[in-house]
Amino acid sequence: MKTLREEMEGLSTLRTKQVLKDATRIALVGEIFVRRDDFSRQHLVEKLARKGVVVRTAPVTEWLHYTDYCIAQGLNGPVSLRKRLAMQVKKMVMRKDERLIGRLLALSGFHDGRHIQVDHLVSRGSSLLHPQMTGEAILTISPALTEVGDSAHGVISIGPFGCMPCRIAESILTYRLVEEKENFSLDKGDFWAANKDRLPLPFLAIESDGNPFPQLVETRLESLLLSANRLKESLPGA
Repeated sequence: MKTLREEMEGLSTLRTKQVLKDATRIALVGEIFVRRDDFSRQHLVEKLARKGVVVRTAPVTEWLHYTDYCIAQGLNGPVSLRKRLAMQVKKMVMRKDERLIGRLLALSGFHDGRHIQVDHLVSRGSSLLHPQMTGEAILTISPALTEVGDSAHGVISIGPFGCMPCRIAESILTYRLVEEKENFSLDKGDFWAANKDRLPLPFLAIESDGNPFPQLVETRLESLLLSANRLKESLPGA
């Protein structure tokens, strides 16, 4: 932890073009491998960074908390009392370590300090997809609806070509994003209830097969960035 603190304090001394909270922010969600692998996502994070856009990739800890949630809720089969108690102890230790590491990472100025709230994500997402349909779909739908317009100015969902969970998430988000936004927002529900038809909620789904993105995807990406900048300028306090 001492080394981590020293490194984060060192990062905080770096010159930046703008502070994190003032930048246009995009949330990257979707299939856990593709969203984390630079080659699979075609170095999307770096491309957008060169345009002055900050991309927040959904962390691996989201999946860890989700799998623990599925076990604790018995979504993958019956769970004994002993295993439930063991899961609770494990969860307490993980949360404690996560909060400590988060505080240290925040010293750099590049970490927003937010924690994954799987209970909220699954509870809200259950209105659109039954929790027993476990996997990436609900972990794409709920974070996208929660973050866009709140902590992010746009959302990109990325997954492998032909991935069924990703296509399920894409179809639901394409048709329900605007109507459902107010129900997923952590602290701006009233705002989005009043403004959901006035402001854009930028969303783009991308399927990756290892090849460079086609021109159509690149064009849609540019359109997403324009909408994200427009949303950023329109939000209160922007």
